[in-house]
Amino acid sequence: MRRMSVSTIVAVVAVALAGLLAVVDRYCPYVAYRDPKERRVLSPVIRDAAGWENEGLLLPHEPLRRDFAALRRANELIESGRATPQQRQAFLKWYRTRFAPQLRLHAAAEDAFFFKFFHEKAAEAGVPVVHDRDLAADHARLHYAVEAPVPDEDVIAGLSELTNLFDAHFDEEERLFRPLFATAFNESSWKQSVSDSHRAYTLFEVSIVLPHIAHYMSEWAAPGRQAAFDQSLPFPIRQLLHRVWLPAYYEDYIDKCPV
Repeated sequence: MRRMSVSTIVAVVAVALAGLLAVVDRYCPYVAYRDPKERRVLSPVIRDAAGWENEGLLLPHEPLRRDFAALRRANELIESGRATPQQRQAFLKWYRTRFAPQLRLHAAAEDAFFFKFFHEKAAEAGVPVVHDRDLAADHARLHYAVEAPVPDEDVIAGLSELTNLFDAHFDEEERLFRPLFATAFNESSWKQSVSDSHRAYTLFEVSIVLPHIAHYMSEWAAPGRQAAFDQSLPFPIRQLLHRVWLPAYYEDYIDKCPV
């Protein structure tokens, strides 16, 4: 049997890959990020998005702040009696299946990694961390709101408390921890901590968190940062994001949010 030359093998592989990519493009087309509705930082504590020190805290918080704005709009509609039964049920489904997993995973990452990281680095640097509120107690309240089988009426009754609580919670985290970015650790150690936290996620959990964070960067981050973030992702993850996760996220999370 005649052996194929290296050039022939390369050509065959190239043709096979081209065919595979054509199939992928047909059934899982590449979906780009949508244009932002606006570009502004919602945090009252960190007003400038530029710099890794600011971006480190805004990256997880700014998308959730926008979700909380949606919760407020829903609460106003429901309390005023202007929400139809269909809108009410659509909101509750969105809350349970889309919003709650986002907030739960965010809090779990803080509990497992970031609170420990911040306090250890502060202790090493001799920097005091003085809490004005009990962040762990806030998370305990969160776990009831998004993990327990809470009746619909209790979800709706607790919307104002939940949004007000986490507005104050995010503000407190940024007030406490933003100074540590300048005094207790550097960009390298911060990125290592983020990388460590990401390794704890399952691929399914990445599919929930990553589209949310990446999409909303266009609404608050400095120009060009969304594209840079996108390019920093491993190639397989970037392809999954744009061909599988982002289309599902836009359809189920953004387009189906009733407010």
